[in-house]
Amino acid sequence: MFTTSDDNVARKVPALRHNGMISYPEQKDYWLPYLYDVDDVGGKIPYNFCMNEIQAAVGIAQLKRLDYMNNLRRRLAARLINGLKDVKELQLPYEPKGFKHVYHLFPVFYDDPESKANVNDLIRMLHDEFSIRTVPLYPPVYWFTLYK
Repeated sequence: MFTTSDDNVARKVPALRHNGMISYPEQKDYWLPYLYDVDDVGGKIPYNFCMNEIQAAVGIAQLKRLDYMNNLRRRLAARLINGLKDVKELQLPYEPKGFKHVYHLFPVFYDDPESKANVNDLIRMLHDEFSIRTVPLYPPVYWFTLYK
């Protein structure tokens, strides 16, 4: 926990805490140019200061539920795959033989060469028409301000 009465410090702390990641909450299209950026924070190189002892204890307790949580995600992913399997423009996650996907994320690849729509149009439509928030995750590191 961190407290301060200095607004300038308060703005910098979240980025310092999480590898310099800063979001763009004021953007209409929350995912453009991408969900977050990594930048130098007030002359400080950020670090990942996320976990403490209490969080570690909760994590240990969660490990006892790991099989249940993985199976739940697998069931939900199966529903998504079944519902989206006929959308030819989407490449869905799959399980190679001998492996079990736990669906920490549900990445899809969108490709429609016949459409003038792009991935941003798809994200906007999913959000506006179905209230589904999606993001292009993990942009290349060289896109981040800190590394330019």
